[in-house]
Amino acid sequence: METGNAVNTTEGAAAASMLDSGNFVLYNSDNRTIWQSFDQPTDTLLPSQELKADKTDGKVLFSSRSDTDHSKGIFRLIMQQDGWLAMYPVGTNFSVKYGYWNDGGVPGGRTNVSLNFDTDGRLYLLNGTGISIVNITKGGPTKEVIYRLRIDPDGTLRHYSHNMDQNGDWKITWFGPNDTCAPKDATGLCQECLPGFKRVNQDRCVSGCERNSDSKSCKRKKKNRVVILIILVSLLSFGCIILAIAGIAIYKYRRWLYRSISNAR
Repeated sequence: METGNAVNTTEGAAAASMLDSGNFVLYNSDNRTIWQSFDQPTDTLLPSQELKADKTDGKVLFSSRSDTDHSKGIFRLIMQQDGWLAMYPVGTNFSVKYGYWNDGGVPGGRTNVSLNFDTDGRLYLLNGTGISIVNITKGGPTKEVIYRLRIDPDGTLRHYSHNMDQNGDWKITWFGPNDTCAPKDATGLCQECLPGFKRVNQDRCVSGCERNSDSKSCKRKKKNRVVILIILVSLLSFGCIILAIAGIAIYKYRRWLYRSISNAR
Protein backbone atom coordinates (compact mmCIF):
# COMPACT_ATOMS: atom_id res chain seq x y z
CA MET A 1 0.00 0.00 0.00
CA GLU A 2 1.14 3.52 -0.68
CA THR A 3 2.90 5.30 2.14
CA GLY A 4 3.54 8.92 2.98
CA ASN A 5 -0.05 10.23 2.79
CA ALA A 6 -0.65 13.06 5.26
CA VAL A 7 -3.46 12.63 7.79
CA ASN A 8 -5.89 15.53 7.43
CA THR A 9 -8.51 15.99 10.16
CA THR A 10 -10.67 18.92 11.26
CA GLU A 11 -9.97 18.27 14.94
CA GLY A 12 -7.08 17.07 17.03
CA ALA A 13 -6.44 13.39 17.64
CA ALA A 14 -6.32 12.16 21.22
CA ALA A 15 -5.60 8.49 20.54
CA ALA A 16 -4.73 6.08 17.75
CA SER A 17 -5.17 2.37 17.22
CA MET A 18 -3.97 -0.21 14.71
CA LEU A 19 -6.79 -2.75 14.45
CA ASP A 20 -6.32 -6.44 13.65
CA SER A 21 -8.03 -5.76 10.32
CA GLY A 22 -5.15 -3.49 9.30
CA ASN A 23 -7.23 -0.35 9.70
CA PHE A 24 -5.35 2.53 11.38
CA VAL A 25 -7.83 4.69 13.31
CA LEU A 26 -7.55 8.11 14.98
CA TYR A 27 -9.92 9.11 17.81
CA ASN A 28 -10.81 12.44 19.39
CA SER A 29 -11.08 13.07 23.13
CA ASP A 30 -14.62 11.60 23.12
CA ASN A 31 -13.25 8.35 21.65
CA ARG A 32 -15.03 9.06 18.37
CA THR A 33 -13.37 8.07 15.09
CA ILE A 34 -12.16 11.15 13.22
CA TRP A 35 -10.00 9.44 10.60
CA GLN A 36 -9.25 5.89 9.42
CA SER A 37 -6.95 4.47 6.77
CA PHE A 38 -9.76 2.31 5.35
CA ASP A 39 -11.34 5.53 4.06
CA GLN A 40 -8.13 6.33 2.15
CA PRO A 41 -7.55 3.31 -0.13
CA THR A 42 -4.39 3.20 -2.25
CA ASP A 43 -3.83 0.10 -4.40
CA THR A 44 -5.11 -2.49 -1.91
CA LEU A 45 -8.33 -3.52 -0.15
CA LEU A 46 -8.27 -5.62 3.02
CA PRO A 47 -11.08 -7.76 4.45
CA SER A 48 -13.87 -5.65 6.07
CA GLN A 49 -12.86 -2.72 3.86
CA GLU A 50 -15.33 -1.56 1.20
CA LEU A 51 -15.21 0.58 -1.90
CA LYS A 52 -18.22 2.86 -2.25
CA ALA A 53 -19.46 5.10 -5.01
CA ASP A 54 -20.13 8.76 -4.24
CA LYS A 55 -21.06 11.92 -6.10
CA THR A 56 -17.50 12.34 -7.36
CA ASP A 57 -17.40 8.87 -8.93
CA GLY A 58 -16.21 7.13 -5.82
CA LYS A 59 -12.97 6.48 -4.02
CA VAL A 60 -10.47 5.16 -6.49
CA LEU A 61 -7.80 2.48 -6.11
CA PHE A 62 -4.69 3.43 -8.08
CA SER A 63 -2.06 0.90 -9.07
CA SER A 64 1.53 1.47 -7.99
CA ARG A 65 4.20 2.27 -10.57
CA SER A 66 5.96 -1.01 -9.78
CA ASP A 67 6.31 -3.58 -7.02
CA THR A 68 9.07 -1.47 -5.48
CA ASP A 69 7.86 2.03 -6.41
CA HIS A 70 4.57 2.68 -4.61
CA SER A 71 3.86 6.08 -6.10
CA LYS A 72 0.68 6.42 -8.17
CA GLY A 73 0.73 4.26 -11.30
CA ILE A 74 -1.25 4.30 -14.55
CA PHE A 75 -4.32 2.15 -13.75
CA ARG A 76 -7.33 2.60 -11.45
CA LEU A 77 -10.27 0.65 -10.04
CA ILE A 78 -13.52 2.50 -9.35
CA MET A 79 -17.01 1.75 -8.01
CA GLN A 80 -19.14 3.93 -10.28
CA GLN A 81 -22.40 5.70 -9.50
CA ASP A 82 -24.19 3.57 -12.09
CA GLY A 83 -23.30 0.39 -10.19
CA TRP A 84 -20.41 -0.76 -12.39
CA LEU A 85 -17.14 -1.88 -10.86
CA ALA A 86 -14.67 -0.91 -13.57
CA MET A 87 -11.01 -0.31 -14.37
CA TYR A 88 -9.52 2.42 -16.56
CA PRO A 89 -6.10 3.78 -17.51
CA VAL A 90 -5.23 7.04 -15.75
CA GLY A 91 -5.89 10.03 -18.00
CA THR A 92 -9.01 8.58 -19.65
CA ASN A 93 -12.72 9.19 -19.13
CA PHE A 94 -14.89 6.78 -17.15
CA SER A 95 -16.59 5.34 -20.22
CA VAL A 96 -16.95 1.93 -21.88
CA LYS A 97 -14.58 3.11 -24.60
CA TYR A 98 -11.66 3.09 -22.16
CA GLY A 99 -12.73 0.40 -19.70
CA TYR A 100 -10.59 -2.71 -20.22
CA TRP A 101 -12.27 -5.17 -17.83
CA ASN A 102 -14.79 -7.36 -19.68
CA ASP A 103 -15.87 -4.46 -21.91
CA GLY A 104 -17.02 -2.43 -18.95
CA GLY A 105 -16.46 -4.25 -15.68
CA VAL A 106 -18.79 -5.98 -13.22
CA PRO A 107 -22.37 -4.68 -13.60
CA GLY A 108 -24.16 -3.89 -10.37
CA GLY A 109 -27.13 -2.67 -12.41
CA ARG A 110 -28.27 0.05 -10.00
CA THR A 111 -27.13 2.98 -7.87
CA ASN A 112 -25.62 2.99 -4.37
CA VAL A 113 -23.67 -0.20 -5.03
CA SER A 114 -20.52 -0.98 -3.03
CA LEU A 115 -17.68 -3.47 -3.36
CA ASN A 116 -17.31 -5.53 -0.18
CA PHE A 117 -14.60 -7.85 1.09
CA ASP A 118 -15.28 -10.40 3.86
CA THR A 119 -12.73 -11.94 6.20
CA ASP A 120 -13.14 -15.30 4.42
CA GLY A 121 -11.92 -13.68 1.20
CA ARG A 122 -15.34 -13.41 -0.42
CA LEU A 123 -15.60 -10.45 -2.78
CA TYR A 124 -19.05 -9.21 -3.79
CA LEU A 125 -21.30 -6.24 -4.61
CA LEU A 126 -24.03 -4.99 -2.27
CA ASN A 127 -26.92 -2.77 -3.26
CA GLY A 128 -28.08 0.25 -1.25
CA THR A 129 -30.22 -1.87 1.07
CA GLY A 130 -27.38 -4.26 1.96
CA ILE A 131 -28.44 -7.14 -0.27
CA SER A 132 -25.75 -9.09 -2.12
CA ILE A 133 -26.34 -8.75 -5.88
CA VAL A 134 -23.11 -10.02 -7.48
CA ASN A 135 -20.57 -12.58 -6.20
CA ILE A 136 -17.11 -11.98 -7.65
CA THR A 137 -15.19 -14.59 -5.62
CA LYS A 138 -16.19 -17.34 -3.23
CA GLY A 139 -15.24 -17.47 0.41
CA GLY A 140 -12.41 -19.64 1.70
CA PRO A 141 -10.95 -20.86 5.00
CA THR A 142 -10.37 -18.27 7.71
CA LYS A 143 -8.19 -20.19 10.17
CA GLU A 144 -4.64 -18.86 9.82
CA VAL A 145 -5.44 -17.61 6.29
CA ILE A 146 -5.44 -13.94 5.34
CA TYR A 147 -6.55 -12.23 2.13
CA ARG A 148 -6.02 -9.05 0.19
CA LEU A 149 -7.20 -7.51 -3.09
CA ARG A 150 -4.82 -5.39 -5.13
CA ILE A 151 -4.78 -3.60 -8.46
CA ASP A 152 -1.26 -4.52 -9.51
CA PRO A 153 1.17 -2.30 -11.46
CA ASP A 154 0.21 -4.09 -14.69
CA GLY A 155 -3.45 -3.06 -14.27
CA THR A 156 -4.73 -6.52 -13.32
CA LEU A 157 -6.95 -6.86 -10.25
CA ARG A 158 -5.71 -9.82 -8.20
CA HIS A 159 -7.14 -11.58 -5.17
CA TYR A 160 -4.41 -13.07 -2.93
CA SER A 161 -4.39 -15.48 -0.01
CA HIS A 162 -1.65 -16.41 2.43
CA ASN A 163 -1.55 -19.29 4.90
CA MET A 164 0.31 -18.10 7.98
CA ASP A 165 1.02 -21.71 9.05
CA GLN A 166 3.03 -22.31 5.89
CA ASN A 167 6.14 -20.68 4.54
CA GLY A 168 5.87 -19.09 1.13
CA ASP A 169 4.55 -16.12 -0.77
CA TRP A 170 1.04 -14.86 -1.35
CA LYS A 171 -0.95 -17.07 -3.74
CA ILE A 172 -3.18 -15.70 -6.48
CA THR A 173 -6.69 -17.12 -5.99
CA TRP A 174 -8.51 -14.99 -8.59
CA PHE A 175 -7.74 -12.22 -11.08
CA GLY A 176 -9.49 -10.04 -13.64
CA PRO A 177 -9.51 -9.40 -16.50
CA ASN A 178 -8.65 -12.91 -17.69
CA ASP A 179 -6.50 -11.50 -20.49
CA THR A 180 -3.44 -10.09 -18.71
CA CYS A 181 -2.60 -8.03 -21.79
CA ALA A 182 -6.00 -6.32 -21.78
CA PRO A 183 -4.72 -3.47 -19.57
CA LYS A 184 -3.15 -0.79 -21.77
CA ASP A 185 -1.91 2.69 -20.98
CA ALA A 186 -3.79 5.86 -21.91
CA THR A 187 -2.49 5.59 -25.49
CA GLY A 188 -4.15 2.19 -25.82
CA LEU A 189 -0.80 0.53 -26.46
CA CYS A 190 0.86 -2.44 -24.84
CA GLN A 191 4.60 -1.82 -24.41
CA GLU A 192 6.93 -3.46 -26.91
CA CYS A 193 10.65 -3.76 -26.23
CA LEU A 194 13.51 -2.99 -28.61
CA PRO A 195 15.75 -5.80 -29.95
CA GLY A 196 18.11 -6.99 -27.22
CA PHE A 197 15.60 -6.09 -24.49
CA LYS A 198 12.70 -7.97 -22.89
CA ARG A 199 9.79 -7.20 -20.59
CA VAL A 200 10.65 -7.11 -16.89
CA ASN A 201 7.68 -9.44 -16.37
CA GLN A 202 6.67 -11.49 -19.42
CA ASP A 203 3.08 -11.74 -18.16
CA ARG A 204 2.72 -7.99 -17.71
CA CYS A 205 2.95 -6.03 -20.92
CA VAL A 206 3.31 -2.65 -19.16
CA SER A 207 6.00 -3.75 -16.72
CA GLY A 208 8.78 -1.98 -18.63
CA CYS A 209 11.85 -3.31 -20.43
CA GLU A 210 15.28 -4.53 -19.36
CA ARG A 211 18.36 -5.77 -21.20
CA ASN A 212 17.98 -9.37 -22.33
CA SER A 213 21.07 -11.19 -21.06
CA ASP A 214 19.91 -14.33 -22.88
CA SER A 215 19.59 -12.69 -26.30
CA LYS A 216 21.66 -13.97 -29.25
CA SER A 217 23.66 -10.76 -29.39
CA CYS A 218 24.60 -11.06 -25.71
CA LYS A 219 25.48 -14.74 -26.10
CA ARG A 220 27.55 -13.91 -29.19
CA LYS A 221 29.42 -11.20 -27.26
CA LYS A 222 30.12 -13.63 -24.41
CA LYS A 223 31.38 -16.23 -26.90
CA ASN A 224 33.58 -13.63 -28.61
CA ARG A 225 35.06 -12.61 -25.26
CA VAL A 226 35.96 -16.22 -24.51
CA VAL A 227 37.62 -16.67 -27.93
CA ILE A 228 39.60 -13.44 -27.52
CA LEU A 229 40.72 -14.51 -24.04
CA ILE A 230 41.91 -17.88 -25.36
CA ILE A 231 43.86 -16.15 -28.16
CA LEU A 232 45.48 -13.72 -25.72
CA VAL A 233 46.48 -16.53 -23.36
CA SER A 234 47.88 -18.52 -26.30
CA LEU A 235 49.88 -15.53 -27.56
CA LEU A 236 51.18 -14.85 -24.08
CA SER A 237 52.24 -18.49 -23.67
CA PHE A 238 53.87 -18.50 -27.13
CA GLY A 239 55.67 -15.26 -26.30
CA CYS A 240 57.02 -16.74 -23.08
CA ILE A 241 58.34 -19.78 -25.00
CA ILE A 242 60.05 -17.54 -27.58
CA LEU A 243 61.65 -15.46 -24.82
CA ALA A 244 62.86 -18.60 -23.07
CA ILE A 245 64.42 -19.98 -26.28
CA ALA A 246 66.02 -16.60 -27.03
CA GLY A 247 67.40 -16.42 -23.50
CA ILE A 248 68.99 -19.88 -23.80
CA ALA A 249 70.46 -19.00 -27.21
CA ILE A 250 71.97 -15.76 -25.88
CA TYR A 251 73.43 -17.59 -22.88
CA LYS A 252 75.05 -20.23 -25.09
CA TYR A 253 76.38 -17.58 -27.48
CA ARG A 254 77.97 -15.64 -24.62
CA ARG A 255 79.66 -18.79 -23.31
CA TRP A 256 80.97 -19.65 -26.80
CA LEU A 257 82.22 -16.10 -27.27
CA TYR A 258 83.97 -16.15 -23.88
CA ARG A 259 85.71 -19.45 -24.68
CA SER A 260 86.79 -18.23 -28.10
CA ILE A 261 88.40 -15.13 -26.60
CA SER A 262 90.10 -17.19 -23.89
CA ASN A 263 91.55 -19.65 -26.43
CA ALA A 264 92.83 -16.79 -28.61
CA ARG A 265 94.89 -15.50 -25.72
